[in-house]
Amino acid sequence: MIEMVTLDVGSGQIGRGDINLDIDKNWPITICADAMHIPFRRLDKIVSWHLIEHMPNPVKFLDELTSVAKLVEIHCPHKFSMSAKPGKGKTHLYFFDSAWFQNYARKRGLKCRVHVRLDIERVHLKAPFMFEIVAWFWGKA
Repeated sequence: MIEMVTLDVGSGQIGRGDINLDIDKNWPITICADAMHIPFRRLDKIVSWHLIEHMPNPVKFLDELTSVAKLVEIHCPHKFSMSAKPGKGKTHLYFFDSAWFQNYARKRGLKCRVHVRLDIERVHLKAPFMFEIVAWFWGKA
């Protein structure tokens, strides 16, 4: 059985992939690199947890990920979550809903599935109310 290799882009201090990539070399990462320039030509899967909302150009970011991986999994706050609201000290540049990801996939000829869920981890931490979007992209439609 062949195992799938997963790259976690923007892994931060958690690192959920077989290979973990982040621009901040202070995190426990495998590769220090810019997420807009993935240093691989082809991977099985890329996951990215709560990075796209911080990217200056989320379309180019997704273009980079989908050009490298057979399957891309994106997690980000839904635009109606309290944690997604702009405010003092916030670094979220963009706010997303399911339609944004579906439109992206349609325009690129990709297959896409989007799921919106309550982020249970944050509820237990008594953090701000948060709905999370999980979007998967793969192959041509």
